[in-house]
Amino acid sequence: MTAGAIPAGLSLLLSVALIAAAPAAQHAGTKTAAERITFYRSRTGGPATYPIYARLGLAYLDHYRQTANTRDWEQAVAALRQSLQYQTNFEALLGLAMTLSERHHFAEALPYAEEALRAMPSDIEAAGTLFDIHLALGDVAAADKVLQEMLKAQRGFHALSRLAALREYHGDLHGALEAMREARDAARRSKFSPNILAWTEVRIGALHVANCQKTEARHAYERALRIAPRYGFAREHLAEWHAAQGHWQEAARSFRQLLNTNASPVYRLGLAEALDARHQTADAERERTKARDAMLAAQQGGAKDQFRPLALLYLEESNVAEGLRFARLDWEVRQDALAADTLAWAFFRNGQDAEAQNFARQAAQSGNKSPALLLHSGMILCHAGDFVAGRALIEQALACPLAFGPAERKLSAEARRVL
Repeated sequence: MTAGAIPAGLSLLLSVALIAAAPAAQHAGTKTAAERITFYRSRTGGPATYPIYARLGLAYLDHYRQTANTRDWEQAVAALRQSLQYQTNFEALLGLAMTLSERHHFAEALPYAEEALRAMPSDIEAAGTLFDIHLALGDVAAADKVLQEMLKAQRGFHALSRLAALREYHGDLHGALEAMREARDAARRSKFSPNILAWTEVRIGALHVANCQKTEARHAYERALRIAPRYGFAREHLAEWHAAQGHWQEAARSFRQLLNTNASPVYRLGLAEALDARHQTADAERERTKARDAMLAAQQGGAKDQFRPLALLYLEESNVAEGLRFARLDWEVRQDALAADTLAWAFFRNGQDAEAQNFARQAAQSGNKSPALLLHSGMILCHAGDFVAGRALIEQALACPLAFGPAERKLSAEARRVL
């Protein structure tokens, strides 16, 4: 799920819920991911165990989501491919589509998702995964076509959470919130797992943030933690909520706790901002360096989900040539509104104004209301002399500082000078 909002700032562009992926409903059971890995590994063998390999791959995927350990993701891919090598089967096709999507191998994931849906046309999760991939690739028309079929078949959690994602993509934040509440209620009626119910509350909270509803957002995150007290996605969003309020001590404490179980670069960057705000500059730089090194290591290991955060980080650090290189790579992987925005900002920072304006207009035409997109596009258009359009975008972004992350908080001061 990718699909992705959600965290503000650089985190927003890492995890924005343009893909509506939630924790898998069918595969969790009562065992932890680690327990399932141990259980299934002891039962793998020859061709007759192809279903075991598929379930082992899904267990590794769940473990990767908890740990962000690249080795878990690689093991998931290997187990799922082994299952398919022995026997083409729906579970492995869908699992491989989801696993490849997790690290933004969307073009490679697409045929597996299509084949999974052909194998089981009535499966709502397969349809949802195909929707996620189309939206990530920027093929909004194809995503909407899949969604309409989902809504006709079953107006339940999977379809409604995707409806929320598509509305958010187009900037209909109130409509997205309405759809996500309906998705939550459907998940409750279907008695989905605590993690899925918590996920719906986090998405609702993120949409409250996007709508500048501070109190409602915190209440949603706290509801998520009452449902699943150890749920990292909820703890992350609450940490970012504290950062947006300037509660730097609480934000730093929360990000440190998250790093104890998941060495995500997103958490390190959140901690770095909190440390900077508390004038612990050397500690902040160490965390930022660790985050950059982790992203580069993952990227060098074949992960494509690091292109956008690396582009933005290098642009923020004024290494604009590297920022543009990674923005181009991101555009090759995901031609969605935020990829267009990242590339526009990279061109702008490199002095390539015509290219920047082209991609900024493309990003803005989607209707997406990401604060980064609005600020970037507004600054680019103002620089080009289109003050009416540029000012409108900047003012729209500045009207909701609650949704800002580290990069937007830095850029907003410059944006106000432009106004």
